[in-house]
Amino acid sequence: MTERAADRPGDRAAAIAAAVREAAARGLQQHPAALIGQSVDHILPDLDLSQGSGQFFYPLTAGGERIFDYRQSQWRTADGALRRTLLLQDITDRELHLAKIRET
Repeated sequence: MTERAADRPGDRAAAIAAAVREAAARGLQQHPAALIGQSVDHILPDLDLSQGSGQFFYPLTAGGERIFDYRQSQWRTADGALRRTLLLQDITDRELHLAKIRET
């Protein structure tokens, strides 16, 4: 039986990485290619990575801003290289709804 390309671990990981990159680019109003090779500090300069979690504001190119909740963790690969996982959640709509509720 022949293994499909999408079922091979390397191809599957690449497909997942591409999907994540595209979703992040949409949320940050960036072109996916603009994110490749860039450090988190360059893409999200207002993000304080000294904290394990928190919120930050991201200015949009068309004006306005988005509010993100973030959580990060650090881990080491089998060969000892330090890696970071950063989870972002756009909470702008939730915060706007909460502000409206507080006004009533």
